[in-house]
Amino acid sequence: MTAGPLELGSHTYGKQRIHLVALPEAGRAPDGARDATIRANPGTDKPVELAAEVMLTGGFETSYLHGDNRSVVTTDSLVRLVFLAVERLLPAPVEAVAAAIVSELHERYRFVPGVTVDLSARTWCPLDAGGSYGPRPRAFWRGGEDRQQARAVLRDGRTRVHSGIGGLHLLATTGSSFEGFFVDDLTTSPPVADRPLYGIVDAEWTAVPDATAWEDQRAAVRAAILESFESVSSRSVQQLVAAMCGAVLTGVPAVDDVSVTFESLPLTGAVSGSPGSPRHPETPSRSGSPGSSGLASPTGRVVGYAMADHPRGVTTASMRRSETAVATGTAAGALPAGHTEDGRAEHAHTEGRSR
Repeated sequence: MTAGPLELGSHTYGKQRIHLVALPEAGRAPDGARDATIRANPGTDKPVELAAEVMLTGGFETSYLHGDNRSVVTTDSLVRLVFLAVERLLPAPVEAVAAAIVSELHERYRFVPGVTVDLSARTWCPLDAGGSYGPRPRAFWRGGEDRQQARAVLRDGRTRVHSGIGGLHLLATTGSSFEGFFVDDLTTSPPVADRPLYGIVDAEWTAVPDATAWEDQRAAVRAAILESFESVSSRSVQQLVAAMCGAVLTGVPAVDDVSVTFESLPLTGAVSGSPGSPRHPETPSRSGSPGSSGLASPTGRVVGYAMADHPRGVTTASMRRSETAVATGTAAGALPAGHTEDGRAEHAHTEGRSR
């Protein structure tokens, strides 16, 4: 069989893991000048740690096929552009910064048909345990706050901005079960009527493009996810993730669609021997720690190992407003958990055994 002509398919290149720390300019100024700078630029008094990724898509056939690099933008140029945009625009919301980077890339390199910019930011917290620095801290720590995330995508000359949060660590001591699942000769997971649940939540959504409301929308989405996690008694992580999506669409009218990912961190009971000993993880019980022969804890506290290096279940669900919901003003989350209408929800998919 004679091979026909070959055609290059999709192709993308760029720069990942662009890591920046934006320092407070006022921190190097005398106290009076520093205070004036902070008053004139609210939000510039704390360091911001950023991670960026810039990918260029399409338009480089001659380089891939013939080694002609005249249309190839160096990745160092991409890093420099991100650096200058961050320096110029912070403390603007990450959505605004990501969109500005895409816009400048498009203006500079018109021959590039597609651009994707992912940007995440984490604000550092003042470290002033003794209170000696008052309103002008000089030291900071990277607290446990979730990341502010944004993705700006240029396709066919139009830019679409997605908002997000990442790294939101959640822990519930009760109110989660996992029973009635499919069982065969490979199944090792026991049914659990009540268990602690520990995981990391990432969420991404698109909303009404209003640059002045991005931070308010992010706060409202975070609040909806937290309220759902606290109040919903779920029979599976799948049901919990769908409930989180519904809570966002119900509570934040500006959001058009949302995707939530829950990365489960297994909690194994305290057992005799080292936490890495080869034995099947057990679920902590209310009467005592597994491996203790049923001996109740004198304090009533259950201690478990967080298996950070253990294979993790990943559960993701996306949900959007159906045309019917938009027409009637009813949010997708108004349906009971586990019930959907055509076009209402894209059900959870799992990798590994998410529970």
